[in-house]
Amino acid sequence: MPKPRTRRAHVAKIRLSDAERQRLISLAADAGMNLADFLRLAASQAVVVNRSDWRRRTFQLGKIGNNLNQLSRWANAHKAAIEASTVVLALLRIERLLRNEFGLDQTPPDAGDASC
Repeated sequence: MPKPRTRRAHVAKIRLSDAERQRLISLAADAGMNLADFLRLAASQAVVVNRSDWRRRTFQLGKIGNNLNQLSRWANAHKAAIEASTVVLALLRIERLLRNEFGLDQTPPDAGDASC
């Protein structure tokens, strides 16, 4: 038994160039959908990123990187000092935490089994 269609009373308008419209129609056809269903599905699956949070996070990461560079220079200049080994260990811990936080140790999904 076919599923009853939902009545949609609202319209969202967007402006597209001819090339953009043709590309979307082609993508929808490749997916076996009409343009409206394709756009509805694409919009519902879109990942939204808060840009102000992203900028703030990137700024903080830059400050952390600057501090790490300063610590690394100090550790390289004072290799014989016992404190240098403590700084190097701290840097390695920080690096591990940052890699975990930003997923830098994870293999990208399209990388397959390629190992370096």
